[in-house]
Amino acid sequence: MPFIARAIVDALAEYPNLNASIEGDSLVVHNYVDLGIAVDLEFNGLLVPVVRSADGKRLRAIAREISDLATRARARKLTPDEIQGGTFTISNNGSAGSVLTMPIINQPQVAIMSTDAIVRKPVVARLSDGSESIAIHPVGNLAMSWDHRAFDGHTPQVSCRKSNAFSKHRTGQRRSKSCRAKKFQSCRAKNWVSRQN
Repeated sequence: MPFIARAIVDALAEYPNLNASIEGDSLVVHNYVDLGIAVDLEFNGLLVPVVRSADGKRLRAIAREISDLATRARARKLTPDEIQGGTFTISNNGSAGSVLTMPIINQPQVAIMSTDAIVRKPVVARLSDGSESIAIHPVGNLAMSWDHRAFDGHTPQVSCRKSNAFSKHRTGQRRSKSCRAKKFQSCRAKNWVSRQN
């Protein structure tokens, strides 16, 4: 999860409209990343603690904070400030074995990313001589839901590909991840204004 979290933070820097929230009739694009991490409470609910200023933290710091927040969430020892104010959320449905999910946006945020289970599947692999072959590789899905009032479908699809590329670069692995982008249908609001927070 920390590798994917850091990859998403990197992608959000290139696609800031994904790191936004809706306030009344305004779209607020944040110039910081407070990353929400959905934590299952052993089938007794879900909490979303927030890694504050994730964009300013290195991978190891993000990993430690995710571990600490998840442990304290399961022990019901988080403060109210630690579970509110996120600007983008990650949900790890793959930990329960899910291979394709459609995450629900944590309002007032405008997007959420879900990581699904990594399973071995046949894929087309390019060989060193340029030819192709069918091979068995670990494959997982990154699924994103977004609010169309904030942006069109191109932005999250490109961001999803960037997160995948950053994740593969950071881990040094050649895991194949497909990106299934999904949209949150909603009524379009009038007079949207973007501003930095």
